[in-house]
Amino acid sequence: MLKRNDEKINGFLFVIVLPLLLFAMSYYGFESSYTRLKTSETTPDFLFSSVYAYRVIPNYLSVQMTDLMYNLINGPLSFFKDFLSKNGTPFYHGLFLMNSVFFILCSLILNAIFRMKSTGLLLNLNARRIIHLLSVFLL
Repeated sequence: MLKRNDEKINGFLFVIVLPLLLFAMSYYGFESSYTRLKTSETTPDFLFSSVYAYRVIPNYLSVQMTDLMYNLINGPLSFFKDFLSKNGTPFYHGLFLMNSVFFILCSLILNAIFRMKSTGLLLNLNARRIIHLLSVFLL
């Protein structure tokens, strides 16, 4: 019984928490080319005209997420307003939220694909986890 629960907890940590942690580190831990996005108050125009226009996630969703974050920061999450304003704008937090949901969904889909009946290398749990981890890093 305990072993089955441990497997579920390890799977949850590996499939949900690890990708989210890696994604949060890449968004909030480093100053990079996203600095322009981090200081932008609204959705920049170049998201609709450059290479970003061809993303899988629609850019118009980032406009909606920016509005949602403005409403959340000025409404129910007003006690986090000072903390959130130090780490980016509502646009940047909305972009992080939208991309992290997409990232977790991709991780769940990868996990479901790797759990299907397969042959060879993917029968071993450790091999599946290594391939999943490498896939998450590539995403």
